Amino acid sequence: MAWFAVAAMVVSAAMKAYGQIQQGNTESANAKAQANAMDYNAAVNTQNAQQAGMIATSREQQQRANQAQQLGNIRAGLAESGGGETGTNAGVLNQSETNMELDALTTRYQGVLGARTYNAQAGLDIYQGKVARVNAKSAKTAGYWGAATSLIGAAGSIYGHAAGGSSGYT
Repeated sequence: MAWFAVAAMVVSAAMKAYGQIQQGNTESANAKAQANAMDYNAAVNTQNAQQAGMIATSREQQQRANQAQQLGNIRAGLAESGGGETGTNAGVLNQSETNMELDALTTRYQGVLGARTYNAQAGLDIYQGKVARVNAKSAKTAGYWGAATSLIGAAGSIYGHAAGGSSGYT
């Protein structure tokens, strides 16, 4: 009957070790999936950064074209009024040009900030992906170490049971 107890201990230890290996593999697979998701997010954020830059450039160019047209209308109005581009008219025209340039630069700056935000998020996603890969490796290693510990513990228990004087032949 003692052989049955030893066999049960061996089977139990083997099942526990197998379970720990499976748990480590599952945790590793989950961490790898998370790393892949982070890689995808980083790629999307990098594309978003590029797109934000292109959109900002396009908006700035459109804004400058509209501003050039507005300045042309202002100059035409000044010419029609006979006042020319001197004195107060020159000041108004100069202030309009300055305001329009600031608007165009603000549009560009907003695009740069948007692109930087996306790039910063992409960098964070890349870092998190690297961390997830390290976690995947650690989880797999922990599963094998847990299995080895279980088997060693079971071997000690079996040895203790066998050394306890029970030979199994009664």
